[in-house]
Amino acid sequence: EITIEANPGTLDDEKLKIYKEAGINRISLGVQSLDDRLLESIGRTHTSKDFYKSFEKIRKIGFNNVNVDLIFGLPNQTLEDCEKSLREMVKLDLEHISYYSLILEENTLLEKWHKEGKIILPDEELEREMYYLGKDILKNNGYKHYEISNFAKEGYESQHNLFYWQLKPYIGFGLSSHSNLNNKRFWNYSKLKDYYYTIDNGKFPIAGNEYINREMEIAEYLIMGLRLIDGIDKNDFSSRFNTNVENIYENVLIKHKENGLLDIDEKNIRFTTKGLDLSNKVYVDLLP
Repeated sequence: EITIEANPGTLDDEKLKIYKEAGINRISLGVQSLDDRLLESIGRTHTSKDFYKSFEKIRKIGFNNVNVDLIFGLPNQTLEDCEKSLREMVKLDLEHISYYSLILEENTLLEKWHKEGKIILPDEELEREMYYLGKDILKNNGYKHYEISNFAKEGYESQHNLFYWQLKPYIGFGLSSHSNLNNKRFWNYSKLKDYYYTIDNGKFPIAGNEYINREMEIAEYLIMGLRLIDGIDKNDFSSRFNTNVENIYENVLIKHKENGLLDIDEKNIRFTTKGLDLSNKVYVDLLP
């Protein structure tokens, strides 16, 4: 699986043909919403029409593995807005849909507008309704809910994302991309001039790296693995770390099983429905 991410309106036939010839076999589109009013409110430059045109070209060139990103919890977004975008996407028979909650990143325009009171976000209760609405619509239309925010048709689960969540090795190419190999995490330069300069001088364009010690690796394995609906495979944990997960986190596991956040059986540890909503309470206790 080789995925390229793109924004609607930036793709043309020539680009898509080049991508296909280069071996790219999956396209992910950052659509966010099919409501032009909402797109404008978050500063996106594309429209719903741009998405439909791009999607038509993608199918025409022969790509049969397409993901779209949808966001809920947008400024002034209603439950009806979410439902409309979701049902329109379902009609297109997409292979994969990512359905994320809006996160206000620091030092972004959206965060600034929110602090200034220029935008109003849905309250927590409405945001949860949006999540469960999306979950129900997608599951009822043949999509498997395999990760907290991701839904796929059978056989179209995102392989590179599964590698992230299962803490397997991966290599990222391009500006600001991250890699994880041999207990070391490293990342590329974010500026094109630095990226080119190092490559032109026969070096890898790596801006920095950090070593992942055993304690942190175990915590990350659990935190990332619990994002998957199937959760953590106990045998896989034992094989990887030469110890049982209960030997390290017995008290944490008992605590969150008793408070209804974790479902634990002989083979797996996974979030309950309640746990998916309150996952941060578990993650905090898993950090070293």
